[in-house]
Amino acid sequence: MPKKLKKVAKTATKRKVTKRKKAITNNVHQRSKEKFLFFLGLLIIVTGASIMLEILGLSFKASASNYMKDLFLFPIAIVFLLLGIGIVANRSFYSKH
Repeated sequence: MPKKLKKVAKTATKRKVTKRKKAITNNVHQRSKEKFLFFLGLLIIVTGASIMLEILGLSFKASASNYMKDLFLFPIAIVFLLLGIGIVANRSFYSKH
């Protein structure tokens, strides 16, 4: 093989190896990002559920919460639950396909 072609082939091989390494790195970063978002979604769901339990009076802490506080917290709890479910469902869907 002529010297010039040998050099071109070597450079192409280096490029392929570099591309492969970058793809592997990106894949690892993508998976860790998905895991982080999944657990963030679970944390948001747990937060929303605990707020909901607090409103319904089923929490372990005996507190006399007034009506206005419950009225204010109820939509927040629903938003937390829906947001968490959305994040978890989104991450689960994309990790399967």
